[in-house]
Amino acid sequence: MRRKVMVGFTIVMNPLIRSSAFSKRRAIAWLVAVGLVSAPVSAQPGASTRIFEPTSPGDRFRLVPDAMVRGDGEPWVGWSWDYAYRPRSVFDEREEKGLWEGAEIFTLLGASYALWNRLAFDIAQPLRLASTAAMSKETGASLVDTRVGTRASIGPLTETDLLGGELSIWIPTGNEDKGTSDGSSRVHIRGIVSGRRDAVDYTASLGWLHRKKADVGNLTIGPAITFGAGASFGLVRDLVWLGPEIAGHFVLPGDGVDTGWSRSVPVEGSATTRVRVGRWLLGGLLGTGLTPTPGTARFRVELSVATVASITVGPSDWDGDGIEDGRDACPRTPGLANSDPRKHGCPFPDIIPSDRDGDGIADDRDACIETAGVSSDDPWKHGCPPDRDGDGIVDELDACPDTVGEPSEEPSKHGCPRDSDGDGIIDALDACVDVPGVASEDPGRHGCPADRDGDGIVDELDACPDTPGQAHEDKDKNGCPPVAIVADEIRITETIHFATRSARILPESDALLGQIAELLQDHPEILLVSIEGHTDSRDNAYFNQQLSTWRAASVQKWLVQRGKVAPARLTSVGYGKDRPIASNDTPEGMARNRRVEFHIKKRATVDEEPSPTIR
Repeated sequence: MRRKVMVGFTIVMNPLIRSSAFSKRRAIAWLVAVGLVSAPVSAQPGASTRIFEPTSPGDRFRLVPDAMVRGDGEPWVGWSWDYAYRPRSVFDEREEKGLWEGAEIFTLLGASYALWNRLAFDIAQPLRLASTAAMSKETGASLVDTRVGTRASIGPLTETDLLGGELSIWIPTGNEDKGTSDGSSRVHIRGIVSGRRDAVDYTASLGWLHRKKADVGNLTIGPAITFGAGASFGLVRDLVWLGPEIAGHFVLPGDGVDTGWSRSVPVEGSATTRVRVGRWLLGGLLGTGLTPTPGTARFRVELSVATVASITVGPSDWDGDGIEDGRDACPRTPGLANSDPRKHGCPFPDIIPSDRDGDGIADDRDACIETAGVSSDDPWKHGCPPDRDGDGIVDELDACPDTVGEPSEEPSKHGCPRDSDGDGIIDALDACVDVPGVASEDPGRHGCPADRDGDGIVDELDACPDTPGQAHEDKDKNGCPPVAIVADEIRITETIHFATRSARILPESDALLGQIAELLQDHPEILLVSIEGHTDSRDNAYFNQQLSTWRAASVQKWLVQRGKVAPARLTSVGYGKDRPIASNDTPEGMARNRRVEFHIKKRATVDEEPSPTIR
């Protein structure tokens, strides 16, 4: 159910007003009674020159009414403030002086009540807050004539136009001496034609105003033909409207009435804007007089606010037309009830809204007219295919529908965050954006190539991936410590230096040999190590063979005597120049070939005892 509560004017309406026909009749009677309880006041000198008569709260236009009535049991309340500069420049030719000059400030409280999407009643009470008019010394606040009225949507005039009518009555509650009342009632009846083409709403009116005849200075009032027109351009999916409006009247010639362009045809034009925020309607107006007739301001500004005074319990009704969103074919546009579900809740019931993509969302509300989509609270996404992550790539084509991404020619990456190296770790989190890597708990290593030992040399290039080491130009030693066990070898990254053409170990290699001895002491499971000597190709083969054998034996002796390694764990052999690891054609290659290697020949098994260590 929906509960309706009128706010403002200290009037509270029956909570069941919407669902009770009796309550609706009471609401009608109340509004009509306002127009009957005040008897006309006898005419006094002076008259109201105010031609600026804003429409009722919630209307799409400000100077000219709308032929469409929206809502069934919908109360609107509104407030406005307007400032007019020199709105009443009336000159008394007999006294040769200006009667009304200066500026005026008005405020207005209004309310309206709609029934059956066809009939509306309204009341407006203006109050002049201040005036600098010279006609009266009393320039303070003054009540202005009360306006009550009713408006009806009669029916379609053409396929796009709707015909309506309005009756307004002014009750002389103002002050004739202060220029805020005629001193007698006024009656205004007019026909209205409104419609919509594309994103433009328009309205026009023509009517008859009955009021007393009088000349006040160079101002002529009396029975008149009224006219007005306006257009409103919907922006931001019809949440904002902008447009021009014009309104005025032409006083008819008659006995005692002096007519003329400057005396009897007041016309004002304005630029208006309306902004919808939920169930609130905010408005602004800038206007000016288009004729020199008294009553037209040289400059006018108005601010207004209106709201549907209701509390909703149950299904939502976004556009406030009394048709719940689930059954409303035009849920974002106030419309009328219709037995055809395709038209139910749409502005013109005899026209099915265009829906080119067939998604059930009318084109004028569809942000993606050519592509079937779904409903959304975001006007820029309403009617578009779902895009959960909001990256502009629809979920159907988005390889990462829940993560904001970017377009890609590769379907598996389309809509995913950028991953330049293709390692599955997005650039925003990848510490090595251009190098494929692996996940890591360390943000500084996440997305970088694996480096298990953390020595800064990736496993792919690390000859000792599980032991921290140093970079080395020899790929077989790169990433290894000076001494390390690699498979079945004790690999050293430095060279054991000997005296030229001799097996004498130079002192600079003592530290390296000490590390080898320490490693063997720490790994007693290594039972036998073969120490192998190699030379370059200089000298003859016999000498090289002998030299490599002597050098291997010299290392074995150092490890036993000074490194305290058990003799049974070591053997030595020389291979001369027979096993080169580089070319002997360059000094660099020959330097690499002159080497000593340590190969593990035997390790302790489960049933064997480890080798004893000598400390």
